[in-house]
Amino acid sequence: MCLSQVGKLLYLSLMFVIFCCTVVGTFTPHWRDLYKAGGSGDSIGHIGLKGGCDMSSDTEEPYNSYCTYWDDHKPKYENTVKGFLYAAMAIQIFAMGWVMLSCLAFCYHSRFMHALSGWSALILMCLAVAVIAFLANKEKTIQLGPNNDTFEMTVKIGYSFDLIAAATACSIISIVVGAMTSWLSDQPFC
Repeated sequence: MCLSQVGKLLYLSLMFVIFCCTVVGTFTPHWRDLYKAGGSGDSIGHIGLKGGCDMSSDTEEPYNSYCTYWDDHKPKYENTVKGFLYAAMAIQIFAMGWVMLSCLAFCYHSRFMHALSGWSALILMCLAVAVIAFLANKEKTIQLGPNNDTFEMTVKIGYSFDLIAAATACSIISIVVGAMTSWLSDQPFC
């Protein structure tokens, strides 16, 4: 039981890291970095899930009107990605609350610990669906403008996506930590 307390603390810390990565990744604007065709030089803009599109102030035509067009014609898959990320955040908050509540339930400590792997598995599923949906559709970044202007751009994955990928990897680790904590809570040794 004593070792499960250490596992519980480790799980809570890991879940907090996953939550922070998910929140920052969801609400920062660099899911896609846009470069002029060829991908060399500095980024001319970026697109986020929550903040939308933003082009550099010194971007010339036709790129400077791209964000207006983007905001009017956003791909629908982004709503799926956002929905699963929001669901993952809600489950993460619930899982952290579950661990904190287990500190108060001394008599039922081991029963509380058995749910940790389940919460982590749900979080992993939500994050994995969001990552897969984004990767499967990232090439759908709009390349044609309102007057059939071609936005010849190279689209690269930005750091916001990397944070979600890191949260996904950490959620795999949290399944193992949750299972270990659950097993330790059933052991009579200390």
